[in-house]
Amino acid sequence: THMSTAISNALQRNIDIVNQSEQWYFSAGQALREILDKKQYLETHTTFELFCKHHWGFNDRTARRVMQASLIRERLTNQTGPIGPVTLKIGGKSTVIVPENESQAREVGAASDNPKTQAKVWAKAVADAPKDETGKPLLTAALVKKAAAAIITPKPAEPTPTPVTREPGEDPPEPRHTGAVPV
Repeated sequence: THMSTAISNALQRNIDIVNQSEQWYFSAGQALREILDKKQYLETHTTFELFCKHHWGFNDRTARRVMQASLIRERLTNQTGPIGPVTLKIGGKSTVIVPENESQAREVGAASDNPKTQAKVWAKAVADAPKDETGKPLLTAALVKKAAAAIITPKPAEPTPTPVTREPGEDPPEPRHTGAVPV
């Protein structure tokens, strides 16, 4: 079936965004989500994977990573509630600090699926990052990963009980006495 011209124009706009985006992962992720969600790729290809391979040379997994990173940045930018977006005074004005690249956003997402936890991880990374002369944090994916490790503490493993082995017909061991005398 032939799609309408409006869809074709929308698809071309999204292809152009992915091709030319300065904030590549953010804008590209949004455009890729629209191409996938609205099935615009069906205009020219049978699968999203083939569409991505044809236009940009990357696979479905890469496209989905970019889309996820874009979504995380969007969440961090639009965070509401007590955490709110992370802002710093840079050059005398309040600036929202968001992941600059896909690898930083990916580390935020790797920490948790929970947007509030992601916001806490990002806030810690920004707070812990060294700052340049203007006050801008010098963030890296490794710094975000370190902040995530500090926020997300792994749960200790449950101790596994040691099985008591006895020979068939053997009586259970006598209970140990603690030295207390029964009254």
